[in-house]
Amino acid sequence: MTGLGRIVPAGLFLLLAGCGGSAPSIEVTTGPPGSPTVPLGGDAKRSTRLDSSATPKQLFEEATRAADMGNLGGASSLLEEGLKLEPSNREALFMLAAIEQDRASSLDPSKSQRTYLRSADAIRNVRTQFKDLNPAELNLFRVALYNEARVLASQGKAEKAIASLKESIEAGFSNAEVLRSDDAFASLRKEATFPELVKTVEESARTQAKTRVKALFAETKPFAFEFSLPNLEGKTVSSADFRGKVLVVDLWGTWCPPCRREIPHFIELQSKLQAEGVQVVGINYEQVAPEKIKETIANFVKENKISYPCLIGDEKTQERVGGIEGFPTTLFIDRTGKVRAKLVGLFDMDDSISRLGLEELVKTLLTEDTPTSAETP
Repeated sequence: MTGLGRIVPAGLFLLLAGCGGSAPSIEVTTGPPGSPTVPLGGDAKRSTRLDSSATPKQLFEEATRAADMGNLGGASSLLEEGLKLEPSNREALFMLAAIEQDRASSLDPSKSQRTYLRSADAIRNVRTQFKDLNPAELNLFRVALYNEARVLASQGKAEKAIASLKESIEAGFSNAEVLRSDDAFASLRKEATFPELVKTVEESARTQAKTRVKALFAETKPFAFEFSLPNLEGKTVSSADFRGKVLVVDLWGTWCPPCRREIPHFIELQSKLQAEGVQVVGINYEQVAPEKIKETIANFVKENKISYPCLIGDEKTQERVGGIEGFPTTLFIDRTGKVRAKLVGLFDMDDSISRLGLEELVKTLLTEDTPTSAETP
């Protein structure tokens, strides 16, 4: 079973889109409700004192403290009491929706349904009252509504499940692969509207990817970039070796979670577009003793079947990039050797958009005319 399973508020658990430099985002991990992933507070509602004279502000502050201590069940109870007194508190509604989403992910599927539905109700309440959602709310909304659809589908409520899916998609859900493979929607695939939903998701992902690509090209002032670095066998590999090709240079480290997450996309790019003149090159910056660097990279390359060269980076190469704001930093270099797009962090938190976006970036450069020898530096 595949699905979106765990989401927690930004104040509790953040996943950086990149290591060391990019803005944080709410974490969304895949996995069915009841998977081995254990959230901060599990589902246990630890003892919380609900003072009948407490003000909404006091209740919300106590809920925040409970959540920070990992007592998500207690935090949920406090938030519910506070919202009875102040039902339009936007931050409290968001926090309740996020905590319930996280709690549900740790429960057995048979026990998680009501918690997922409470999460969806809370974030839907935010949208009803405030209309325009901020990015964190929007991210939570599409995840919560997706999981609500999974619950409704399992209950045999096909029409309501389709409606929730449509809400999630309208909010930006764009992972068609997840939608196609999620066992929770087996019954919905018989519905005439389901293939159209998948098509809508695919088109949404493509549109979002193209918009991001256009912005990246506009944000990057082209600059020349060269490198000459040792590979894992000690042989020097330079940018001149790939003259006339479209280069994707990934500055990364095996210690960096977002870096590792994007590796499958680069492997796919290399396999799919190498014949058309694309070359991926990894430049590694490791956090181990110098004598362990080659071994660390080599082990990762072997384990993950990386099909492109990985080189050992140095400070001079970082300086040529203009410094590293965060890892990964990916350079998209045209056939003349100029960096046309510089990406810090993941292309997108959604793997589907990332894959489409990276391919769109490269194909844009491939469509440009191949420079003549006189034009080539």
